[in-house]
Amino acid sequence: MPKEEEEEEIIMPQFVLPQSDYLTRSRIIYFNTEFNQTSARSCIERLLIMDAESIHDDITLLIDSNGGDVYSFFAIYDSITKLIHCDVATVCLGRAMSCGQMLLMSGTKGKRFITENSNVMMHQISSGTIGKISEMENHVQMVQNLMKRFEKIILKHSKIKKNELSRLMSRDAYMSPEEVIKYGICDHLITKPSDLYSRLVSKNIKTRNVIDKMVNESKIKRA
Repeated sequence: MPKEEEEEEIIMPQFVLPQSDYLTRSRIIYFNTEFNQTSARSCIERLLIMDAESIHDDITLLIDSNGGDVYSFFAIYDSITKLIHCDVATVCLGRAMSCGQMLLMSGTKGKRFITENSNVMMHQISSGTIGKISEMENHVQMVQNLMKRFEKIILKHSKIKKNELSRLMSRDAYMSPEEVIKYGICDHLITKPSDLYSRLVSKNIKTRNVIDKMVNESKIKRA
């Protein structure tokens, strides 16, 4: 009589929700990388998904970036200001340099924040021109046009005057949180969770819990 085969134990896989999916469900985007096509695509996809889910709840965009590709910034900026309906609260959590500073000021006015240990830097676009003289001239003209677009955005989203902007952008301008608020690049300093939460419109408690954890961890790491 053939031996009965033992019944094989079926082990069900354990699924863990990826952090990025968890943050998306909580209407949070954590932009802690340089600006390039890949990071811009990821950021824009999440913006569009969250806007499609609700145009009434705020999106929170946490920024910790050294900057990067100008065109990638413009893609994200146009998505925030031209394509989606809901407010976007921007939070500088660590650093917002170059394009990162531009993204910080692009949030909804009254909902742009900075933690007390963060730093911001504004500067001109680097030209990096090489090659033939004719090619260099074209490149310089292109950079000058990009700079005009940068200046237009800064003047629109801050309290900086045109003559003052020329002085600030003549070299790397590093700013403390107090200076950033003075210039109108952002609106509020975060020293405790309620500084952020009291100004957000969100029905999702996960959003508040996750941001609370990140803000507190930022303070601990820099203590």
